[in-house]
Order: sequence, then structure tokens, then C-alpha cells
Amino acid sequence: MKRIALITLGCKVNQADSDELSECLASLGIQISPYGENVNAVILRTCAVTASAVADVRSWIRRIRREYSSALLVVVGCRVELNQKERMECDIAWGIADAKGLAEHLASALEISSNRATEIINTNLTRTRPLVKIQDGCDDSCAYCIVPSIRGPSRSIAKEQVISKIQQINLKGYKEVVLTGVHIGAYGRDLIPSSDFSLILQEIVDKTDVHRLRLSSVEPLEVTSKLIELFGAYDALCPHLHIPLQSGDSNILKTMNRRYTPEQYLEVVESLAKARNGFTIGADIIVGFPGETTSAFENTMKLIERSPLSHLHVFPFSPRPGTLAEGMSGKVNEREIRRRAKVIRELGLKKRTVHYQSFIGKTLKVLIEKSKNGISQGTSREYIPIKICEESNVGEEIEVMAKCVDTLSNKPFIEAARMK
Repeated sequence: MKRIALITLGCKVNQADSDELSECLASLGIQISPYGENVNAVILRTCAVTASAVADVRSWIRRIRREYSSALLVVVGCRVELNQKERMECDIAWGIADAKGLAEHLASALEISSNRATEIINTNLTRTRPLVKIQDGCDDSCAYCIVPSIRGPSRSIAKEQVISKIQQINLKGYKEVVLTGVHIGAYGRDLIPSSDFSLILQEIVDKTDVHRLRLSSVEPLEVTSKLIELFGAYDALCPHLHIPLQSGDSNILKTMNRRYTPEQYLEVVESLAKARNGFTIGADIIVGFPGETTSAFENTMKLIERSPLSHLHVFPFSPRPGTLAEGMSGKVNEREIRRRAKVIRELGLKKRTVHYQSFIGKTLKVLIEKSKNGISQGTSREYIPIKICEESNVGEEIEVMAKCVDTLSNKPFIEAARMK
């Protein structure tokens, strides 16, 4: 049996694409093995959302060539789509689409006949929260973003396929499913007849046995009153959502081509926080966008401080070739960008710690993801990392009592005890 190592860089959508490819490869009798083991080929799924992500791709290619000099190197995904005319330093370059076609191409390259496949290998044995991609592409035109030109227009997966996929996951005993996509709040607009995001969520909860349903990033104006109502009505919907902010300044939001105001954003997150006790809300923040004055930066700080946000992903602005922001005036000094990023990250850490402390003395439902040497680690429905001083079954959901918050690192977590 041939063996392939699969490395995935970037977002959950990339991970979902890699999961699909893994299933296709397994159906052809190809085993997915951890990086570091002896393999016949290495697949590198790439990201191109930032200049740093592109640099990471180059680093990984050099590393793979050094550590696997005799293996077939396959580079796939967004970096390939970004510039298809550029020669990649690899044996096979493949874009985003057609996982089945890529699997068959690799099988041929490795001289494997699909008729020799005798079993389907479960490639998700170590993942407790499988991803289900319900949508790809984006129709928006944010000034800083290269993703629409890479991933193309918004395309929804048929609801029947989504429901069937989740039902299959239910049968395998998984407790949690994570819905992902490039722009999942746009789900259903392109379908005939058209649908919307709230409807597919309601159908999933009503037509499957999903125990915990977690959503990835949703745009502010797509957190509708109906979606907030669903969070309040369905326990299966995990009280956790990532809602990109990018800036708390109205002028910068306009320059970014974002379609909401700071006031609208604040209203959305405050309404969501009231839907369920302990709701965890995260956000993306871009610092140093062209034209971001000291006053504009302070507006972002003030909005974050006032809001119920607790998880911040902070991105220092870097211009991407092919985006509107690339040629904008009013560039911010790189040293100042780094300073602002540090300030926002410190604020984010403070708010996260305060949020975690609000759970002390409360009961949480935790999905166990690791268990070794008398320590179990998992994630609560609120997306809180939990550590328990006893071993538990991986994939099991247990009830714990939150005892204290460990803040010794930049990644705080809650120490808890299992309820007897």
C-alpha cells in the first residue's frame, strides 16, 4: 500500500478540502500517514491570504525537498490558484477544485490501480470535531482580500448533500460537527430554489442527530435576528461564533469596502451575547490599514473594550498584489503597525481571561480531544479549552466543574474537575 503525508496550511476550509481529498485517496487504497514517517509522496495544501502565508509555502517546499528528497512533492490549493503561470518547485501543482480528479491523478502517478483498493481507511480517527464544508467562494470585494480571485464566486453545496454528510458523521459516533466555508453566511443564495443560512441550520438540527453543531466565521450583517433566535432555541448549536470586525472606525470600514458600521457591529455582538449565557464571540482585526490614523486605531480599541468580544485574531496589514488596498495611500509605518498589533493582542488576552473567569464555579460540557498521562484536554461548547486531571475517553462529552483559570501563557485555559 502506498503512503502519502498530507500537510494543510491555513484555514478550516483548507482543512475540509484536505479531508475530502483524504477520503478520495483512501478509496483508492492510498494510506494517509503522519509527516515524518516514510512515505511515497507529500501533499502540501497551501494558503495565500497574506504575504506571510505565501512565505510559509516557500519554506515548507524547501523543508519537504530537504527531508523527503525521493518522494513525490504535490503542491495544491490557494497558492497555486493565485498565480497559475508561476512555476512551482514541485512535481505536481494542482488548484482547489476536483479532489477526486487529483486523487486519481496521484494514484496513476504512483502506479496504483483503483481496482486494487480493498478497504476504506478512516482518515479522521484522531479528529474529534470533523469539518463539513457547506459553501465555497465569495462575492464580496473587501479591499484587502485576495480570496475571491482565488476561490471564485460563492457556491453552495446542495442541502441534501450537507444533511447526508452530517448523517454519515453521526453514524460514526462523532459528537460535534463544524460547518465551514469561505462565506458561509451567503449559503443558499445561489441555489434553485434559493435558501439561506438560517434555514440550512434549522434543517440540520431537525433532520440529523447532531449533538454539537459549531459554526465558523459569519459576517456581521449575516448574524440575523433569525440566526440569533436559533442560538437561543437549540441547545445543539454551540454558543460560540466568530464575527470579523477588521476595524472599529467607520471611515476605515468604508475604505475596506466593509458593509456595516461600528454601531451595527456592536449591536449584533451584544444581541448575540444575550441569546445564551456564556456566549463566546471572536473577531478578526486588521491593524495598520492604509489611512488608519491614531484616532481611527483608538476607535477600534474603544469598540473592543465596550463589546463582549473575547477572542481576537490580530493581523498586521500587509498589501496583497491584485487587491484594491495594494495601491492605497496613507500607509502606516511598519514599526507602528507592530506596536498597534501588540496593544490589541494584549487587550484581547485580558478580555479572554475575564471571559474565562466568568465560568468559574459553573458546569461545562466538554468534548475530550486528548487524554494521556493522567491528563485530559478538551473544548467546551463555548469554545473554552479545558484541562482535567484524569484520563477520559477521547471523543466523549463529559460534564465538568470549572475551578480556576491558568493564565501563565498567552493561551489561557480552564482547569476543571469531572462531575461525579
